[in-house]
Amino acid sequence: MLNNISFQANFIKPVVIQEKDTKDNWHPFKVSMVELDKTSVEDRKVLYEISKSWGTYNYVSDIYNEVLDEFLSEKIDPSKHVFAITTQKADYDNLRRDDVMCIAKFNEGKKLNELEYIQVNPEHGYVNYDSNYKKIGTTMIKFLSEAFNNKPISVFSASGTVCEFYKKNDFKPVSEKEESNYFWKA
Repeated sequence: MLNNISFQANFIKPVVIQEKDTKDNWHPFKVSMVELDKTSVEDRKVLYEISKSWGTYNYVSDIYNEVLDEFLSEKIDPSKHVFAITTQKADYDNLRRDDVMCIAKFNEGKKLNELEYIQVNPEHGYVNYDSNYKKIGTTMIKFLSEAFNNKPISVFSASGTVCEFYKKNDFKPVSEKEESNYFWKA
């Protein structure tokens, strides 16, 4: 469990994704894992800006709205986290929208943790074959699995493409018999 209190995005640790070089070879590329501070005006502003710049509908819009509702209701839940992968290496109190590669909303539960949303910048997403980066969403899931390894992680997916992403990251359906898009990872 992470218990850092700050008033801006909080650096957690470096993580590694893959970057393509000029000869189309993939190499490790170090980026930063940060946790956004839901009480920070600047962090909420970055979420808002990302929600507008990543397309018409995206999960970051949902994350932003939920964070804003939580803040306005003055009921900040410390078990609900917003994590980001960014190419930024310092100055996290001024998180730059264009450097953010992935956002995830993660909820710590009593028996089960939940990956509520995960969104990779569409420029680098799962189905964008022209991206110079890959393994961004996988890196986020690996981080969450390691940081919160005391309980299984659940996720609900309504999209076939996204279900394949979760399966590739070792998530299993709750029931093989049902046409269910609920997955868990032990």
